[in-house]
Amino acid sequence: MAQRRTTGGASGHPEFTLEYEPEVVTELGIEWLASWLESCIRSGTRFSVGETIAIGWVNCYVTDHGDGTLGLSEPDFENVPPNLIAGASNTVS
Repeated sequence: MAQRRTTGGASGHPEFTLEYEPEVVTELGIEWLASWLESCIRSGTRFSVGETIAIGWVNCYVTDHGDGTLGLSEPDFENVPPNLIAGASNTVS
């Protein structure tokens, strides 16, 4: 699992640590997601743990990454109801 962090604490908001599988998602995809989150934060959006974020047609969930940053979890697309897995690989692939 690879990681990409958003820009350092823009607007006093915690950074996101984005986890992804490099064999599933391209760097372009994860850069797009990081850029989108940074843009939302700069425009005043505040994300909090437990919040649902619609990214395309997938609902991701904001998590506490455990190191002072926020993370994302996505559905596993294998179970009903879905299990949440760390990262956003399938969301941006």
